[in-house]
Amino acid sequence: TETLDVALQEISAELKALSEGRLAAAPQRTHSGLLGQVFDDLGRSRAQLAAMAAQIGAAAEAVGTAVAEIRRGNDSLRENGDAALAATRTLLL
Repeated sequence: TETLDVALQEISAELKALSEGRLAAAPQRTHSGLLGQVFDDLGRSRAQLAAMAAQIGAAAEAVGTAVAEIRRGNDSLRENGDAALAATRTLLL
């Protein structure tokens, strides 16, 4: 039972690291058998979560770039509209 307790503590520590967003954490020891499979699954989960986080970061950056481009376009349209309004006023006066 002591071995089981130690194994469960290690699994708990790994799950806690994942829940805290520590995706670079890695088990301190290697394991065999069913415990090894559990740690391998945790490792794959960690890698998948890290990949998804990277994709979300890239998507957020792309959205930020698009927002900046839209802002520049809006500013340009406003400037062109202001210039056209000023030209029309000049013609009407």
